[in-house]
Order: sequence, then C-alpha cells, then structure tokens
Amino acid sequence: MENNFNLNADLIDLHLDVKSPEDAIYKSGMMLVKTALVELSYLDGMLHAYKDLGPYIVIAPQVAMPHSKPGLGVNKPSYAFARLKKPIPFGHSEHDPVHIVIPVAGIDHTSHIGMLRNIAGVLSDPKNFAKLLKTENKQEIATLFNNGTQRKG
Repeated sequence: MENNFNLNADLIDLHLDVKSPEDAIYKSGMMLVKTALVELSYLDGMLHAYKDLGPYIVIAPQVAMPHSKPGLGVNKPSYAFARLKKPIPFGHSEHDPVHIVIPVAGIDHTSHIGMLRNIAGVLSDPKNFAKLLKTENKQEIATLFNNGTQRKG
C-alpha cells in the first residue's frame, strides 16, 4: 500500500525539551493531536504501551518510535518527528540514549507497516541520519521522509 501521508513543518520539532520518556512520548504525540490526525485516546494508548511493555519502542540507536494499536483513535495514518533538546534514556540496554522520537499512527496494519518501512528507509541511510541529528531546516527533514513515500519507476 502506498503511503499518501506527507510530513510537514507542523509535525516537526527540532528542539523538544523533555524530562522523561513519558514526557517525550506525550509532547511528540501532541503534534499529531493538535493537527487532528489522532485523538487524545491514541496518545493515551502510546503512553500505556510504553508503561506496560517498556522500551521496545527504541528501535535503533538514538531512535524511539512510540505507537499504539492501529486504528484506535487514528483519524489519518500519520507520524511526526521530534529531535530532543537533550538525549534521554528510555531504559533500552543497547540503544539509549534517545535523541529522535517519531510517534507513528496507523489506521490499520497495512498503513502502519508502510509508514514503518518508509521511516526505516530514511533512518538506515547514514547520510540521512546525520542530517536528522544536525539540520535546523524543517523542510529538509520533511523532504527526506516525503521522498521516501514516492514510488520510483
């Protein structure tokens, strides 16, 4: 399934100031709530998942991808991008501290997997990852992720 979601400046924070993993999940997830892409109940689901299941959302060095069950409280498949002002530990033995938080909201398993595939493609390129950690240009970040959603050929 093609991902027709585009990341924009309203969904990017390059200096998110947080004090805990829960704070990081809440503040990054609020970008999705404020743009009406998800309901507050989805954000609650992300927080409960972290509380119940622990740091499984830390999917790579420096990267957390909070999410909840696809569909529940999701108005449109979406994700946001937050770079933390100061990296913080989430409790993951290998990938802490977290510097980037990408809350993901899928409407179903297919859209969820499509977004994860796109995000993983961006994160797996060392040049892209270096840009994500350093750039002050929100449009540059949006372009990295949005170009990954375009089908080639």
